[in-house]
Order: sequence, then C-alpha cells, then structure tokens
Amino acid sequence: PRLHSEGSLVKQPAIDDPQLAFLLRDYSERAGTWMDLFDLNLFFATKVPVLAVRCPLLLYSCVALSAKSLARVNGRKPVMGGQITIGRQSQLEYWPGPALDTEGWVRKAREYYDLAVSLLRQALAGATRPPTSSLPEDASPQTVIAAQAAPLPTTDSDELVAATAILCVYEFLDASGSEWSRHLDGAKTLFEVAKDKMMPLAMPPSMADNFTYSLSGPVNQLSPAARLTQGRKAVFWNFARQDMLSAFINNTSTRLDTSDLAMWRNAGLKLTPEGLVCPSNTDHPDYTPENAMPEDLISNALIWLLMKLVNFISAGDDLPEGISPLGLGVRQRELLEYWEGLDRQLRVWYEGLPDTFHSAAVRPAEVKGGIAEKWFPRPMCASIMQSYHFARIQLLHNKPHMSTAVPFSARDCALSEPHPSPGISLAARHASYASILQLSRSHAKEIVAIGAGRSDEGTRIHSVQPLWTAGLVLGISEDDDEVSEETEGWRRSIISQLRGIERDMGWAAEYRVESLLHLWGLPPDWGIED
Repeated sequence: PRLHSEGSLVKQPAIDDPQLAFLLRDYSERAGTWMDLFDLNLFFATKVPVLAVRCPLLLYSCVALSAKSLARVNGRKPVMGGQITIGRQSQLEYWPGPALDTEGWVRKAREYYDLAVSLLRQALAGATRPPTSSLPEDASPQTVIAAQAAPLPTTDSDELVAATAILCVYEFLDASGSEWSRHLDGAKTLFEVAKDKMMPLAMPPSMADNFTYSLSGPVNQLSPAARLTQGRKAVFWNFARQDMLSAFINNTSTRLDTSDLAMWRNAGLKLTPEGLVCPSNTDHPDYTPENAMPEDLISNALIWLLMKLVNFISAGDDLPEGISPLGLGVRQRELLEYWEGLDRQLRVWYEGLPDTFHSAAVRPAEVKGGIAEKWFPRPMCASIMQSYHFARIQLLHNKPHMSTAVPFSARDCALSEPHPSPGISLAARHASYASILQLSRSHAKEIVAIGAGRSDEGTRIHSVQPLWTAGLVLGISEDDDEVSEETEGWRRSIISQLRGIERDMGWAAEYRVESLLHLWGLPPDWGIED
C-alpha cells in the first residue's frame, strides 16, 4: 500500500490506496467489532488498523477478511453512524473500483488472503522481509513493492498474533460443522512453528500448548501487568471462544486445558481458591473491589465455564468395556457429582453478575404464548446472557441419572424413604424429566427474547448455537399429530433470526436452519418469505 504523510513536524503514515483504505475501514466497522464483542479495549477494531498501517501482513489479513465478509452478503455494506443521505457519505465508504459481483469479491478476498498467508509463512520462518519468490505469482509489481516496504513482524509480536487470529476468522466465516474443526486442526499445514514463545492462533494443538506455556509457565515470574500484552490477551480469548464452539459443534474436547487455573488467572479471571468465579456485583455478600472484574472478563469467565461443560458433554459416560454393574453405579455417581459441580459454578457466576447483565427494557408478549423482546444497553451482556441460558439448557439435558443397576438413594429421589421401591424411583425420575423440560423451555424463551431484541451484529453472530439449542427445545410439538400455534410461532421466530444472521452478516447459520427443519420434518424452504 502507499503511505501518506503530512506535516513538517510529525510524519504519520496512512493508507491512501483507495481499495485498501475502503476495506480497512470496512474491517474496522464490521468484522473487527465482531471479534471485539467481549473486549472493552476494542483491540481488533481500533488498535489493529493502526498497527496495520506499518505492517503489510496485518493489513492484508484485515482486508482479506473484509472482502470475504462482503462476498458473503453480495457486496452490501451498511451505512455506519446513523441516518445520512447517500450523497453525504464519505468517499471512503464507497468501493472505488468497478462494481464487483459475488465472484469478484471472492477473488479479491482470495488475492489478499494468499498474500497474507505468504507473508505469515515468511514471518514465522524468521525472515525480516519477504523475498519476491515467496509472494503469490499473480501479485502485481505494486503489491510486491508494498509487501516488501516494511519489515515483517517478529514471532513474538502482537502484529503476528493478531494476523493469525484474523486469518482464522476468515476461515470460520463460512465454515460449519466438521469444517470448522478442520480449519483449527489443519491450519498448521500453512506454517511450522519451532520457537517456544510463538503463539499463532491457527496452530492447535501447538497453539494451545504455547498459550499454556506463556500463561502458566515462566510468565508467572513476571509482574501481573507484564504477563500479557493487550493483543495477546485479546487473541487468547478469541481463540478460547472458537475452541469452545468447535468442540461443541463437533462433540470433542477443547484444546485449552480448563483445569489450569494459573493460565486462566493470568488471562484475567478472578477466581476463588477453590476455582469459583469471584462476584462483581457490589451487593453480593462476598464482593471485594480487588476481585471485581469488568464486563468483558465476566463474559469471558462464562466462556471458560462453557468449555468445562462442553468437555463434560463430549466425554459422555466414558466407561471401559466389561465394567461391573456395581462399577457402573459408582461411575454414574461420580458423573452426577461432577455435574453438580458445574451447576454450582454456573450458579455462582450468575449470582455475582452486576446489573448491566440484566435487560434494561422489555416488550412483553402481546398474546399468551407470544414472543417477548429484551434489550440490553451493552450488546456484550445480551450475547453472554444468551450463552448462559444456552449453557443451562445443555447442562439440564446432560444430567447423569443414577444407573438402574443401583437403587436410588433417598437424596437422589428427593423422598424420605431410605429404600424407595422401583415404582417410587420411576416416579422420581419422571418428575425429574418433567422439571428438565419445564426449565429448558424457560431458558429457551429467554434466548429467543434476547435475539428478538435485535442487538448489534457481533451479538447476532454469537447467537447461532443458542438459537439452535432453543429450537431443539421450543420447536418440538407436544402433540405428535398437530403443531400448536405457539410452537409454530417459536419455530418461525428462531428460523427467521438464524436466516437473518447469514443474510445480513454472511456468518454461517443456514446449516443450523437445515438441522432444525429436518428435525421438525419440514421442507428446506419453510419460512422463507416471498
């Protein structure tokens, strides 16, 4: 890119290549804010563009993600900053070249992506400047000159870490299901990392190992302020969220070690000696100012708890073959105790929330069985509360039950008899199932209500899994022969919200729509408005 300097006293470069300037601004206004939903410092949206001015690797990573996100929505770009007539928009808000169709945007995105990956490989290999032979063959002479104009970032720089994070989101944007996990696991074929202190986002499991090393290894010997740069912390939590989502979607365990409390404390979490999240509500009896956290770290604490839950779900019963009936009962009791521990950790997190995590405005349902709407002043809080209700549903539906090989205890049955009969045990289990369904529906309705409140783009793209989970609960008719009007309403709202996410932002959500429609026995085009 060309750099522009003004003033005789201070020379500050800026991107003035029209296409790159347009895409860098678009990245900051859209994709960067998605990545910053749980970061009050807005590292990706506000700090990265400044770093990108002097770092071609970071610049081409940003514009590649921008171009791909535009390709996913046929080049549509929302007007930022409120109501304004088209003629009064900044020229930086207009694509300066010939109008591009979807394929044109795809080619543009791939061009910048290939260049960014080439620069990334050279940076990871320790090169100071990329040789011409390492750049894409179809790169223009101007692009080659621009790519070689500034030194490559070092392997321990925030610029390199941020670039890998952005390139990983580039892969995630249209990925779903097993593809998402393959991007995490397979990205390591792009480059090889041999240095201990490198932390590239797109290299699991090495990336996870290196984060662990940096967060719970020698870093412990540093002062708290020096442990993590802002960039590394932002990338760490970005990876943690992607790691959790990938593990949930593919029913696998997470790459990051959720039991390494030193690592999570160094990432910013305030935890009690027994590993519970410290309260940040000033009215909580255990509140202390030094252990209170800002909203972004409170939100990230739930991501950590979700990772624990996902690992519990993916492990299943984890029973060796040939185990005795008595052993089965013992194992089930251990699983139930672990489940109760997760339940307590979620409850402690929820009880310690400040008021910002509760909706400030509500539009009640107009009719019985209708859909309410909830609005939160801070979009981050809206998103994380959807995730909380998602966690509660998943936890409820993965509650272990004591094996029928071992009689229920009085505590298990919540009854007074020390040796309940099989009939009483069955009644207790039926009551437990009924309670699970009732509580699940309550949490699912909260997810839909928050989504109906239509928060910002970042909140919406993070709502795909919660909305899908709500659909699993609310979209099933209690009567196999006839779908009630209420169930029909929930189905339409959930499908509409999911389709809107992919239509408006280009974030993959249709695969969850297809899953729900298949479950409900409906055609693929159900709910599409004419």
